[in-house]
Amino acid sequence: MIIKFSNSACEYQFKIQYFYKDIEGSIATSSFDDIASFEEFMKEAHPDVNLNDISTKYAKHLEMLQNKAANGEFNNNYSYTYIYCFISGNTLYSSSNYAVIQEKMAEYFNGKEKANEGYITTFPAHNWSFKNIGNSFQINYWYDKDRSDIDVYKIHTFKDKVIFEQADGLIHSIVVTSNYYIHYEGKVKN
Repeated sequence: MIIKFSNSACEYQFKIQYFYKDIEGSIATSSFDDIASFEEFMKEAHPDVNLNDISTKYAKHLEMLQNKAANGEFNNNYSYTYIYCFISGNTLYSSSNYAVIQEKMAEYFNGKEKANEGYITTFPAHNWSFKNIGNSFQINYWYDKDRSDIDVYKIHTFKDKVIFEQADGLIHSIVVTSNYYIHYEGKVKN
């Protein structure tokens, strides 16, 4: 958003800069010119993330810049201003201070890498079964993406373990093995 001064050529540029990890695992950014375009993006990409904090910070900072512009107070420190943000789990962290966001991102990504060392993928499931077959572990799961009336569990796979997680985050089972096989058995368990 460009905030122009009423009686001069001066202006403030105010944007939201969103940080995320790209496919290669590098930190990337996207910029949004106003809160409406950012909210539209978030509703599509992350509808479960609460935007109250960033909306409040954005409105407060915008008001401050507009007051400065209306009063003819140009401060070079505000010529390019950002609200920086990134998602940590289901929480959107935001700040007008770049160092704060860098610190929070480093803390989050380092912690996530340690917690998820060896992580492969997650399978959504409505039901599952598992059994030992020889020296291998077989896991079968059932899932119907069109059934929203049934709780969805998560089967997290790692190089050396499989974790079965309930919809509310409660862990049901952990199988510690590197020799396992996971198979989709269909929509409904017979």
